[in-house]
Amino acid sequence: MPSRTVEIELSALQSYLDSLPKLLTDILTIKVSGTWSGTIAIYGFYGSGFLRVVGEEGCSLTGAVRAANCAVVIELHNIMFQAPQAMPEGDFGVVPCKCSRKFPKNLLN
Repeated sequence: MPSRTVEIELSALQSYLDSLPKLLTDILTIKVSGTWSGTIAIYGFYGSGFLRVVGEEGCSLTGAVRAANCAVVIELHNIMFQAPQAMPEGDFGVVPCKCSRKFPKNLLN
């Protein structure tokens, strides 16, 4: 399977994800750096590919990552999550929602 890697600021991740075609047929690694506050929505990706988001040293998100309606493997690595001072939606960290991909048991341990 082909692979590609891009490097962006964490603050630009949502815009980058929104610009991608939803059909993912390769291993896409997105290296992110910096800090940002808000919610990252990963929505509607499908295909045989993988989506990997890797934080550089010191990468921090005050908020949440929400994954919904995806049928690809999504991996998050080396990103520190912090709870915001006020949580209007009640979420922080990683919030999976209606993802259809079935994971082998050994990946969940």
